[in-house]
Amino acid sequence: MPLTPPPAAMRALSPNPMGRPRTRSPSPIPEGLMDYSGMVPQPEPPPEKGLGELFVESLLDVVACTGRSCVACSRGTATVVSHAAYPVKEAVITTIDSSQQCLHPHLKKKAVNHTQVPTFKASNSPAPRSRHD
Repeated sequence: MPLTPPPAAMRALSPNPMGRPRTRSPSPIPEGLMDYSGMVPQPEPPPEKGLGELFVESLLDVVACTGRSCVACSRGTATVVSHAAYPVKEAVITTIDSSQQCLHPHLKKKAVNHTQVPTFKASNSPAPRSRHD
């Protein structure tokens, strides 16, 4: 589509209508005030990165991301294994304990029947003295 000049009504509203040369540049600073922006030195933009520097930076980003993922996966695997192994360990210990009690009943820990424990009484001995006498 070829470009056509704007209609006359639009040219009158435009700050630079076609056909009229621009005499001065528009400035946001009112006339009479001095513009000091040209006197302040502008910092130089940083130099562009080369292809090798971009490659090395990207490679290190990939290695860091892969390393973080591996650490997270290994910690998760260790947690799952520890949670899954605990019931198995408890079952093995319970089985060993019950087999030991079956094979060696004399090692069972149970309370002693107090009716079978001998008692000693001295019939002719005087009553013990208190220390305050």
